[in-house]
Amino acid sequence: MNNTDPIKSIFSRGEVYSRATREPTKLIVVVGVWLLFGPTAWLLVAFATTGIKDLSQYGTGQPSAFFDVIGVTVCVGIALLWGYIIFRTTRNYYRYRHRADADGSRDRP
Repeated sequence: MNNTDPIKSIFSRGEVYSRATREPTKLIVVVGVWLLFGPTAWLLVAFATTGIKDLSQYGTGQPSAFFDVIGVTVCVGIALLWGYIIFRTTRNYYRYRHRADADGSRDRP
């Protein structure tokens, strides 16, 4: 990830995130993904909850209701995406660990 070209930098970061999600072989990778995506996902859920409360309190007849609906939809969508990334990374780590334990090929501390 040592590129000065902005486009290559974006691609290399994407590759790092993709590899971390697909093949997390170490627990530190899983912890890093949780720390990277977890707080943002919780904040997005909190924002969506606030938007839903505003909609239920003021109703859909208000001029800002359209933007509340859009905001809630975007927050929920991104939170689901972040949650899926966290879930997939954790699941793949435990699958790798189980497979490595079955093969006896995993390094033991």
